[in-house]
Amino acid sequence: PTGATPPAAAAKKAAAPNIRPMMTKSKLAPNQLAFNPNVSLSERPAISLTIAILTNTIIDYELLSDHTRSGCALGLPSGNGEVSGDLAIARFIAKRADSGTLALLGGSDEEDVALMDQWVDYALSLSKFGLARRALSIQRTLDPLLVTGTYVVGHSLSLADVALFASLGFPSTEESKAEIARICPTGCPTLRWMEMMSNSPAVKEATQLAVGVAKNAEATLEQGAVLDPLAAGMAYL
Repeated sequence: PTGATPPAAAAKKAAAPNIRPMMTKSKLAPNQLAFNPNVSLSERPAISLTIAILTNTIIDYELLSDHTRSGCALGLPSGNGEVSGDLAIARFIAKRADSGTLALLGGSDEEDVALMDQWVDYALSLSKFGLARRALSIQRTLDPLLVTGTYVVGHSLSLADVALFASLGFPSTEESKAEIARICPTGCPTLRWMEMMSNSPAVKEATQLAVGVAKNAEATLEQGAVLDPLAAGMAYL
């Protein structure tokens, strides 16, 4: 019939690869994680670094010091642009890791995933407030939950814990922990949880990486704490 596509042309068209169009331009190479070394620890990709360490994929990413950035960004592995925002990057890292690490996002149960998302969204909603208000809000919200529980969701450390810890300013250093302790009631469950989080090896390593990206600062962790050397292949840029 008139206007019909020749069989050879149709076959060639069907065999054409399904290539995603370039969405955004980025100067970042694939798997480069860039952030400004002049901002506070809470404004660096501490959540993303912690999740990458917990999923044993930190070696896949190259940390890049970029004084021109106001936030953090990750060059997508495909080279097709970049994703911005600490929580967005953290979710991406967790989802592309081994399926055994899905517990970080709530696992395979829909209700657990919804609970995880609820806490992460709550942590994000607090970003517009000052530290004192954020700390008291988190303390009053978490205390009833942590009276009998250790973690925010489930029985292991998850993205919900890391996101809420970051809302407290990522208090992994002695100075930052003391600041939160002055705000919250002495002996409250949230302070116990904060201490547990700050002693997590993943949180300690993430702090080391986030603070040391420009080779011009060193985190002061718990007195006497010794950090393992960076994983082979990791380097401050």
